Amino acid sequence: KRYIEPTIVLNPSLNSKLMQEEIFSPIMPIFTVSSVEEAKAFINAMPGTPLGLYVFTKSERVFRSVIDGCPAAGSARNDVMIQAGSVYLPFGGLGSSGYGSYHG
Repeated sequence: KRYIEPTIVLNPSLNSKLMQEEIFSPIMPIFTVSSVEEAKAFINAMPGTPLGLYVFTKSERVFRSVIDGCPAAGSARNDVMIQAGSVYLPFGGLGSSGYGSYHG
C-alpha cells in the first residue's frame, strides 16, 4: 500500500525541487511573511499562475485584498480541500497550469 502522509514544509528554498514543479500531493509549502503586501508581492513574483491560492485569515478585507491582487485558478479562505472535495465545484487551471477539470 502506498501512502504519503500530509506534510508541511516551512519556508522551503525557492530553488528546491518542491518549489520548481507543480505539487500534486499532500505536501504543502508554507511561507511566512511580515505583511499582506509582502505576501502578494511574493505570490506575484512566482512564475506562472497558481492552480490554488489558500488564504488563512480571520479578516474578510485581507482575504479580498489577496484574491483581488493575485490571479489564481481557484481561491479558498481557511481551507485547502473544498475544491477537490466537492464534485459540484469546478477545479481547473488558469494559464499554463492545470488545463482541464479535476473532476473530469
